[in-house]
Amino acid sequence: MIHPGDLVIVISYATVEERLVAEFRPRVVFVDDRNRPLSEGDDPAAVPMGSGLVRGDVMGNGVSLR
Repeated sequence: MIHPGDLVIVISYATVEERLVAEFRPRVVFVDDRNRPLSEGDDPAAVPMGSGLVRGDVMGNGVSLR
């Protein structure tokens, strides 16, 4: 279970018709500890600047997977 102060990641999946896949863009929102938006975008690998997190498409040694 989760408790106050825990980091929670919420992911939602959707079924998209083949003809709409090319134009579909996910919505990615990072919030602070009071649930106020810090950043929003459509790049699922992006992280907020200054967060200390590493982009999802970068390996631990800093090599880009793109």
